[in-house]
Amino acid sequence: LTTSREAEAVLKKLAIRGFSRSTLERKGHAVGERLEQERDVMKSALIEVIYKEAYVGCWTLYDKEGEPLYTARHGEMPVEGASWLLEQSLRWDVLSLLARRPDLKLTTLGDGAAEIQNMLRRVCEDLAVDARLVDFWHAVEYLAPALRALDLSVDKELSKLKQILLETGNGAQRVLLKLRTWAAESGKASLEPIVDAIRYFTNQQTLMKYMQARELGLPIGSGSVEATAKTVVAQRMKRTGSRWKMHGGQTIIRLRTLATSDRWDAACDWHVSHLEATQHGIQDAA
Repeated sequence: LTTSREAEAVLKKLAIRGFSRSTLERKGHAVGERLEQERDVMKSALIEVIYKEAYVGCWTLYDKEGEPLYTARHGEMPVEGASWLLEQSLRWDVLSLLARRPDLKLTTLGDGAAEIQNMLRRVCEDLAVDARLVDFWHAVEYLAPALRALDLSVDKELSKLKQILLETGNGAQRVLLKLRTWAAESGKASLEPIVDAIRYFTNQQTLMKYMQARELGLPIGSGSVEATAKTVVAQRMKRTGSRWKMHGGQTIIRLRTLATSDRWDAACDWHVSHLEATQHGIQDAA
């Protein structure tokens, strides 16, 4: 919820008339009073809570030094077909960008989940992808727990392993060999953190060509995606006591993606011009 002043400003921007601050306040109070009167009946309807994960994704433009310039964010509520809708939104944007700038280098970045990597492959189907990567920091997160389980110095050895990943062409394979050797020598190969790290690097090693990506000036971290999940979903939709139906949640996600992608003004301008064109069309027909 927002203040009546802020709500009035948004409605004016969208060319929606007939709602003054006093009207918004009066209607809001009336709704609140009605809900308060029916609170006992309403409780039974709201008691069931179902937690599901929304889908988010983004694309980011980087300069030659690898600094992010602009990020466009997309999101979908967890309904049937949501992943397909997200893929289509991302693919349309990517194709539009490449149509204007075919010289752009293309990188896919995400965590190691098969669903995420398959989605990225479909988004970039038939396109020349310069690097397909799992997020560098997701990979590193598996190493510290494994080093602790092996009774090795985390600060010392983690720094060495990160350097190997970043500065050698077969970094993932070399890190994997070290993990297996340490596990065998320590007799602790069955400990969960060690098993998890070895499994992750075994499965994802073809997506860990970080040195090659850095040489091309390409990003190796999915920070933009993490920021998208935070700004689009977490900050707005995970507030204390928040409950969302699919339609209302999707509406909020759509507005949040526009606002956090610096597309809000353009979307409002399009909406107003489209509304005016529609009204003129109706008048002409009449």
